[in-house]
Amino acid sequence: QENRLRHHHHHHHHYHHHHNNNTGFIDHYFSFFFSLFQPFISDIFIRTLALVARVSFSAALTNSEWFSCPNQRGRPR
Repeated sequence: QENRLRHHHHHHHHYHHHHNNNTGFIDHYFSFFFSLFQPFISDIFIRTLALVARVSFSAALTNSEWFSCPNQRGRPR
């Protein structure tokens, strides 16, 4: 009886840790979902990554062009 009571107390004490581990369950479910749709997701992810890299590269080029001549933009006529 005492051992069972102690086991119940340990289980009740362990419940808070299990409640905090809710994001682990979400990660596990998402990894399962990702493995299900991995061929589609990887293709979309690679295309999106290439698009983002292209856009950020052009934005960096535009920013470098804009920063190379700040005197022309801010010079009062």
